[in-house]
Amino acid sequence: MQVILRLNFLRVAFLLSGVLLLVNCGGPAGGGQPVGSGGNGNSSEFLYAATTVQGSGQTMGAIMAFPIDSATGALGTATTVAGPDSASSILANPAGTFLFVDDDTNLKADIFSISNSGSLGAISGSPFSTGVDATGLAMDPGGKFLYIASASSSTVSAYTVNASSGALTAISGSPFAAGSGASAAVVDPSGKFLFVSDSLDSTGGISAFTINSSSGALTSIAGSPFATAVNGEPVALTVAPSGKFLYAGESLGGGIFGLAISAGGSLTAIQASAFDPLDRPASFAIDPGGKFLFAANSTSSTIGVFTIDSSTGALTAISGSPFSVSTAPSRLAIDSTGAFLYASNSTAGTITGFNINKSTGALTAFSGTPYAAGIQPQNLTVVTLP
Repeated sequence: MQVILRLNFLRVAFLLSGVLLLVNCGGPAGGGQPVGSGGNGNSSEFLYAATTVQGSGQTMGAIMAFPIDSATGALGTATTVAGPDSASSILANPAGTFLFVDDDTNLKADIFSISNSGSLGAISGSPFSTGVDATGLAMDPGGKFLYIASASSSTVSAYTVNASSGALTAISGSPFAAGSGASAAVVDPSGKFLFVSDSLDSTGGISAFTINSSSGALTSIAGSPFATAVNGEPVALTVAPSGKFLYAGESLGGGIFGLAISAGGSLTAIQASAFDPLDRPASFAIDPGGKFLFAANSTSSTIGVFTIDSSTGALTAISGSPFSVSTAPSRLAIDSTGAFLYASNSTAGTITGFNINKSTGALTAFSGTPYAAGIQPQNLTVVTLP
């Protein structure tokens, strides 16, 4: 097991060593030149991965930035900056100008500015102290508010985000109480509701909150938390682009539990039992059109693909699903066009890229994939540059 030292002076040495761009620089795993652009070029989308790399004789946290070839989806050569040693979540603001990464070991949040070439730079004051070991990040569609779920404290911390600097300011009343073991967090497309999976809730609860559009403050919705499955331990969480349906991945009970979202934010089960009950999804991605749901099944080293019924929210596995991945996938990310899907393989130190058939949802791995991505890539996000 890798021993990770979390000392700030080593982070500095890590940046100065120059080792970052010499080790696991983002080409296809096993050697060779990367497929796609050889650098940032004119890429308008980037894949950012929170990972670990070897630097100055120690394993260090890092963020790798891969330019995406818009025609093929292939990843170009990555640039790398120092990041938190243990990151459970990563996201960018909707404008694509800032990247937020939790540091759950040091109870902080690292924030980076994103340049027009996709490169990252720590903003003034980063990392920001949060006082909680974050397990999930979520942001409203306007990029005004950042929410941090914490399993150990069963709370959600809320912050306003400075649109110019990216700096965080705690919202009055924060942190807000959530269900037991608050884990993943997601805001619905309207920005009205925040949902949090309560991984230690005995009923597999999902906490639901309304979001004050002016202050960002949270108010628990009547009936929250809403049950999914007894001892289901929901972890993964996503909302359909329509805003009508929420899906929870049950890490213990297995399968995907679907819930309909009412106009007031309350949740009602779509059906009595979970979809695809044999797998335990660790991450979800939904294409921008809301046609397909993709589920990373780390225990079976597969990706499940389902059509989403636009009226009922019911899921139906497509022909050929689940699709094999070389090593257990931990996180998924999809590009803005819905043409490409990326999966981090944390135990293999790679990222696998897939073409998505827009008619059927079927997956075909890129030629040259998987791509080297440090020692243990876990969290991914695709960002469209302004």
